[in-house]
Amino acid sequence: MDTALAFRTAQPWRELANTDYLLVDENSRGLRALTVLGNGGEQFGLQTYAASCAPEWLFLLDEMNGMPPVNPVAVLELLEGATLELEAKAATDARDRSRLTRVGYKPVPRARQAWPVFRQFRPGHFPWHIEENAAQRLLADLRRAMRWAELAPALNGKGRDPDSPVALRKLPAVSPDLTTERPWTVADFHWIQLQLPPEKKPKPVMLAPDDAATWRDISRRASEWWWIDERAQLARIVEGDDVPPYFPRFGVCLDGRTGIAHPPGTLPAAQPHGSAALAGLRAAVQATGFLPGELRTPNEFLALALGAWSEATGVPVKVQAGAAALDEFWDMLEMFNRR
Repeated sequence: MDTALAFRTAQPWRELANTDYLLVDENSRGLRALTVLGNGGEQFGLQTYAASCAPEWLFLLDEMNGMPPVNPVAVLELLEGATLELEAKAATDARDRSRLTRVGYKPVPRARQAWPVFRQFRPGHFPWHIEENAAQRLLADLRRAMRWAELAPALNGKGRDPDSPVALRKLPAVSPDLTTERPWTVADFHWIQLQLPPEKKPKPVMLAPDDAATWRDISRRASEWWWIDERAQLARIVEGDDVPPYFPRFGVCLDGRTGIAHPPGTLPAAQPHGSAALAGLRAAVQATGFLPGELRTPNEFLALALGAWSEATGVPVKVQAGAAALDEFWDMLEMFNRR
């Protein structure tokens, strides 16, 4: 808590914009990224992005400028990291206030951004209270951000250009072992030009031998075909006070001739890609008593995820655009979840 309050007192957003990024170069584990919030006068704090998503997320932030808002589901599926936001009391919950009471925190009367709120992002989940390991990492990053801000004026003209696209600039990077017990110098930085990472292709969902045999025993109707697809939906699912709330991924099969939807399958969005589609396929088989001769999907990544299933069962999964019936199904489901 002392570090969070020192960060608030230092006000590093006076020197850094939210388009300034500091990389923590963890070598074989990848590049994490930090950005300070507050220069725009709205949000105040620090956001950190894990190596699993940092390069992809920074490029996506560039693309989002001047574009329609990105689907929040896509953001929450991608983001991994932690945040400190300095908020009004109304933005806290009982757990935040209990934590602050235990450490004897007393907010400065009438001060803006007086309440530190710590949150962790986990792919497939809504932001939730931070765990111990992530908290320790965030505290170290708060100290890094303050040292970075002290040096920010000296970095102008030395690679710092927050108004340029990420793809065209080199970003300052530090070693995770660089001490924050002393002021930093320009020599403590090295500079990295990020490369847009390749799209992450899903791994095939593998079947156990007994499971594959069960699929092969299901009767087939060679003349029938179904659309198959899966998508995450922004529906908040809470299973306990101490468990991060998550959102589901739905898998659905539609009759190829009529467009009628079979019962969908539902799994947490953090499950491997293709798992919900297989759950939906099982539900469709239970409802109809058969497997079709062919599955079609507009989702190339889903076809990759179902590749091992297709090979094991002998049912082809073909990529095909133009699934108007699927679009109508997802539109209807999203309208229902927004209610």
